[in-house]
Amino acid sequence: IYGYNLETGSEFPICTNTSDQWEPAISGNIVVWQDDRNGNEDIYGYDLATETELAICIASGDQREPAVSANVAVWTDYRDGSGVIYGYDLSSDTEFTFCTNDSDQSFPAISGNIVVWSGSCDGDFNGYNLDTGEKFTIHNFAPSRLDISGSIVITQEDNDGSTDIYGYDLSSGEKFAFCTAAEYQYAPAVSGNIAVWHDWRNGAEDIDIYGYNLETGEEFAVCTNTSGQGFPAISGNIVVWMDSRNGNSDIYGARLTFNNP
Repeated sequence: IYGYNLETGSEFPICTNTSDQWEPAISGNIVVWQDDRNGNEDIYGYDLATETELAICIASGDQREPAVSANVAVWTDYRDGSGVIYGYDLSSDTEFTFCTNDSDQSFPAISGNIVVWSGSCDGDFNGYNLDTGEKFTIHNFAPSRLDISGSIVITQEDNDGSTDIYGYDLSSGEKFAFCTAAEYQYAPAVSGNIAVWHDWRNGAEDIDIYGYNLETGEEFAVCTNTSGQGFPAISGNIVVWMDSRNGNSDIYGARLTFNNP
């Protein structure tokens, strides 16, 4: 896991353990990732402020797909066989889960006090308010990957043989389509008013990054280089993604020019 400071222009290592690390996520000074140094997949973290590595979960079985917001990390945990969503509060050094049923849950996402995931817990909910303990269901969603920012959840959904991008406003209960273009849209991410994803509309050999402004209702292209781009992430007005234009997988970024508080 490596990082890059956009203000100083400096690259720096976060974890160079001789095992593999992947699936990084960041919030503030906390970076989390999936790590196989112990012979199975665990969740590790790093505090950029204190330069301290953290073993967040090294339980039996695999732990995958970490996400983090402020001091809370969440992930999919297979310690009992099926995927179950677990979390860890770094400020109180407390691990928690929402249920331990045997129906698979995956791809958790967190924003502030709200955790959402794919699949259902106890057969009836896939969202949880950490402050109030409220359980809720994301309306009509059966997504795979998803993300959340504030009250907006963005997902990919199968739709008549293709995959489209939909959103759900937790405050109003409204479901809406971001993108139903031809072919596949995949790996959505959201920050504030902007959603991004990678998009196959221009061909399987030319996967591009597209975005959507919720305030204006405008769809826009972020990167349509003729090589493949994939798996975008966004924070504020900065979008980053994996890019193969140089014959291998590199990291590229774009600064969006319109206002995105």
